[in-house]
Amino acid sequence: MEARVKELQERLSKKKRLDPNHSHKFTKLTSTPEQARKVNSRTLSATEEAKLHKKLRQKSELRTGDTDSEDDEDKRNPMEQTYNACGREIKQRIAHESKTGPRERIEVIPMAKKTSGVEKPGWKGTEGALVNIGRAGASTSQEQDKNVTLDAYSGIRIINPKVSQEALREMMEARKMVRMSTITLHLRKGEIEGDWATIAVLVAKGNPKVSQKGSQYCIWKLSDLSDCTKTAALFLFGGAYKALWKHSVGSVLGVLNPNVMKDK
Repeated sequence: MEARVKELQERLSKKKRLDPNHSHKFTKLTSTPEQARKVNSRTLSATEEAKLHKKLRQKSELRTGDTDSEDDEDKRNPMEQTYNACGREIKQRIAHESKTGPRERIEVIPMAKKTSGVEKPGWKGTEGALVNIGRAGASTSQEQDKNVTLDAYSGIRIINPKVSQEALREMMEARKMVRMSTITLHLRKGEIEGDWATIAVLVAKGNPKVSQKGSQYCIWKLSDLSDCTKTAALFLFGGAYKALWKHSVGSVLGVLNPNVMKDK
């Protein structure tokens, strides 16, 4: 056996001497050359390219933290951030109606069922009455800015006021001002007695109704815009209904000594 192995070794040695260019070749496992790789690609259509750009812009806006116009307005006017989302919506609606709605006359209408006469502006007596003070909302031009008043009692901005602050101050003399959003709280504490008044914005009008006696009446919703979730229902009967039912949403009204109905 050893002789056989030795013989084979000698043969291999002779073969190497006869083939000087002989070299050992090894197979190396390598990755596929870059040129041999198959690449799948296609060209985007115009529609697909537009969608891709739109998605990239949206992602860019999210990364940069862009905000909407209302947020930008609040940042520019931090002192005017007094309204919540509902209040801003009502304010925009009022601003729009102030451009197209008719101008109302100044008038005081007694709310008693038996009276229907129109008196001069003012609260001379202590009976329930309504005074149209103007329209609430934000100004939209420099010309309107000259006709905008910030009511000292309610904090409501009034466009083209029908009653001046001086006249309103005289009407409120010796009277207690109660904000519309706090009427319920005052009633619970028993503090709403005597001669008092409130100022609010007409935010909603109900359809006319007919009572059991056959007389027409309507129900309005009023708010001082400090909290739009708190509104008060105002019932108009008799002469008050006939004289005031045409008033539009956005009117600022002063109410003197209304009869308060208990919650059922």
